Amino acid sequence: MLNGYPVVSYGVKYARKIYESMKSPIMLNTADEDSRLQLEIVLASGWSGYSSRSLQEVIAHCKNIPLDEMIRHGQYEDRLAAYYTEVSTPVLSFMASNLTGYDIAAFHVITVVTHILLAAEQGVKHIMMEHGLGMNLVQDVAMLKVCEKLTKYYLDKFGYKDITLTTSIFPYLGSWPLDVDKSTALIAWNTIIGILGGANSIFLKCADEAYGTPTKEGMASAAKLARHLIRVLRNQTLPDNKELDIEEQMIEAEARAVIEKLYEMGDGDLAVGMVKGVEAGVLDTMFAPWRWLKGNVLLVRDVRGALRYLKHGNVPLPKEVIEYNREKIAERERKDNITAELNTLIHDVGWASRL
Repeated sequence: MLNGYPVVSYGVKYARKIYESMKSPIMLNTADEDSRLQLEIVLASGWSGYSSRSLQEVIAHCKNIPLDEMIRHGQYEDRLAAYYTEVSTPVLSFMASNLTGYDIAAFHVITVVTHILLAAEQGVKHIMMEHGLGMNLVQDVAMLKVCEKLTKYYLDKFGYKDITLTTSIFPYLGSWPLDVDKSTALIAWNTIIGILGGANSIFLKCADEAYGTPTKEGMASAAKLARHLIRVLRNQTLPDNKELDIEEQMIEAEARAVIEKLYEMGDGDLAVGMVKGVEAGVLDTMFAPWRWLKGNVLLVRDVRGALRYLKHGNVPLPKEVIEYNREKIAERERKDNITAELNTLIHDVGWASRL
């Protein structure tokens, strides 16, 4: 992984040299508002994957760009990737839902599913669904399963039959401890969730990121740790159980309700519905730097560390989802003898980083 490699400055010649020096496929992962030129360069250089642009990028990395403009950038990039797939070699588009690191599981699903549907309209054929983790095993595994289920449902509904899907996880993006050993524990736990959730690939952080920029030694150590966990766990996945089943039901009910609302708001045009959904607070989360987001959502963790709605703003939650979130928060209130409120949220922000 090259952090901050200036693709545009070096151009096709040197991007091709990087490609030719690799034994495995190489992809572009950028958080820029507009990466169209970057993608043109790397695809012309032989690179075979890229991070597509949509709701994920504006929420995670942007301040001012409107969603409709970001979607147009993403449509260009997706169509370019589709063209290369048609005339040359398959290009993988990865649809991320890393977001802010403090987001409800269903919002990850909504982000990925809507993104995939926009890309499918442009002809993209090879897609990796990438999910940022919240670090509750059951909730994260349920999120992975529901996302794959709903993605296949909506692709089939709209007639996209020939799309290849894979699943990936991205480590928790909240605050990490300033301690190498404890950061290593989080790397291991995130990896285990990915394995037990059946992910096809796992993005890694390294312990050095607790206090600075990743180093090649730190990344090598994280990769060694992850490979050993894969060998040890073999083909184990989290077995179906009642708790997992209920979590899947709640995530699916919320995600379906929001996605259907977006289509309704856009009169059948998902892109239009997403823009209107942001304006109305139907698409919402907390802690985003993006000024167009309402930010009326507040989340706290339940007694097992799963994220729950303390306040859901204008997100159109089904009644059973609202009640489920209330029950889970009430369970923590009884156990910890607290009343969940803003200070609870503030306390939970650093739950994984306290030494």
